[in-house]
Amino acid sequence: ARVPRVQAAANASVERLLTPFLLRVRATLADMACVLRGASRCLGGAHGPWWVAASATTRRALSTSLARPSPYKVTAADIKAIRQRTSLPIGACRDALLKADGDHEAAVAVLQASEAGRAAAASAKLGGKPTTEGRIAVSANGPQGNVAMVELQCETDFVARNPEFEALAIKVADAMAASVSTPLPSSIDVEAVTEVLKPQISAATATFQENIRVKRAVGVAGCMPDAAASTILGQYVHGPGSYAALVVLDGTQVEASEDKAQALCNTIAQQVVAVAPEGDSEQEKLDNLLAQPCVMKADTTIAELLASEGVASTNNPILAAVRWQRGGD
Repeated sequence: ARVPRVQAAANASVERLLTPFLLRVRATLADMACVLRGASRCLGGAHGPWWVAASATTRRALSTSLARPSPYKVTAADIKAIRQRTSLPIGACRDALLKADGDHEAAVAVLQASEAGRAAAASAKLGGKPTTEGRIAVSANGPQGNVAMVELQCETDFVARNPEFEALAIKVADAMAASVSTPLPSSIDVEAVTEVLKPQISAATATFQENIRVKRAVGVAGCMPDAAASTILGQYVHGPGSYAALVVLDGTQVEASEDKAQALCNTIAQQVVAVAPEGDSEQEKLDNLLAQPCVMKADTTIAELLASEGVASTNNPILAAVRWQRGGD
């Protein structure tokens, strides 16, 4: 007698669970039948018997769909135009065009807003992760002869070698160069300049899904080809930004042409990267640099190389040399 009671209780439970669902299914099927009958007969327009018989939910849905204008059709030309302006993926450009109903300016605004939010979220999420990779980059000589060297860090070597990351590192260096004001290498306030570049760095963080930050920066101002400059700056970046050096040469002691003097200074920067000068002080390191065998010219010291290029040797013409290794201090 107990088994039938248990089975009856189970059946009752199943019925309680299924009844609301089955009632909703039946109501939906009834509404669909009404719509199909009305559509097939094309009677009564939007106020015929089939409309009255349909549920309120169905009537609202149909009213919305009937009132909505024909949707905008995305074209390949529109997507191409938006991609050229934003460099964002095809799918994102397509969605933005749909939201903007084909208006290019509105689509770009939609993408910019969404990218800004995505970048901010990525920065907040990834900001504390350790950065052990990256690359060193040197800016081009600015209009006042300003040059900056920066180390931009990321999490993996894969990202560090990406051309877009390299371009970002150079862009950061160019921005850092604008804030330099000393004729000899000096540290740059990374935090202040990074705040200006925050949108670009945040966007890169979102793109690569890695923490990206500027670790350090150093700059030199007023070097040739600035007409008023009395110093020449050489630079060298090795391979994928793993090593780099800046060298400042006293232009008043150089008799060679400007192009030859620049090439000579670049050679010394390459020497500094290849063989780090040793010494207890900066001046001792510069003096020892003169005695080093030149890696680019066998059986010749740096002092002899300078003399062969018309550089006076009364005083050490090398005013400063900065050598960086990626991940160093």
